[in-house]
Amino acid sequence: MTTFTNQATLSYQGTTTNSNITVGELQPALLMTKTAAVNDYREGSVLTYLISIINRGATDANGLKVIDDLGGFYEFLTKRYPLAYVRGSFRYYVNGELQEETTATDDSENCPMIVDKQPLVICGIEVPAGGNVLLVYSAEVTGYAPLEAGESITNTVSLYRGERTPYRTAQETVYAQEDVALTISKSLDTETVMESGQMTYTLLIKNTGNKATCSEDHVVVTDRMNPVLDDLVVTMDGRVLKEGEEYTYVRGFLTVLPGVVAVPAATFKRNGTNGTWEVTPGTVTLTITGTV
Repeated sequence: MTTFTNQATLSYQGTTTNSNITVGELQPALLMTKTAAVNDYREGSVLTYLISIINRGATDANGLKVIDDLGGFYEFLTKRYPLAYVRGSFRYYVNGELQEETTATDDSENCPMIVDKQPLVICGIEVPAGGNVLLVYSAEVTGYAPLEAGESITNTVSLYRGERTPYRTAQETVYAQEDVALTISKSLDTETVMESGQMTYTLLIKNTGNKATCSEDHVVVTDRMNPVLDDLVVTMDGRVLKEGEEYTYVRGFLTVLPGVVAVPAATFKRNGTNGTWEVTPGTVTLTITGTV
């Protein structure tokens, strides 16, 4: 809202007197809000955004344009975008009714509706008097989005009525999802084993998430040995585990018990060449050695 003041002046017989000062508020006819369907993200997430424009005025609002900066920021004089518009995702509702699908174009001055580029430009918006418009579209999280716990993406949408400066702006912030993301791979030290010979399996557990595992995650590793191994020795990052306390081994079935395997969070570093974030997983290595 914009506050304005006004004062009158009266002059007579060479005398001037001022009136009291009146104060009022000028309320905008158009209101705009921006909302994300979910408030967190992870690498490769697709986020859905909703922009609501309400016209409280008595006349139609035509020829409007909306620009979403997709969270763009400058790094070493280069514009980086942590979000990228998903082609074909745009939907346009007027008073709740879906409008006819439109075609993408790069002509921001005369486009029928949407410009598919960075930043995202949507033009030709018409909001009837007393009515509303809802713009819905999706954006994919790019390699320029920070992934560490506590990081976020804030993107700003600006509404233009033909002026060079925005008539209205709205922001939305989504946060890097604090989560564990585990994978496991298994390898054998040799493809050929003699009877009564020794063999070693290696299990590599990787965490590409920004959160280390904890007891509440109940990380359990199981492995059915085929062939069954005797004289089993299990190590975790070089430390020998205790049978019965940290793992069980019954008839060739190995179970590393909950709370034993603790996988650190991944670390994140920005690539100095292209500006994208690189992920180095946190790892834990289990080795299983026994006699055939």
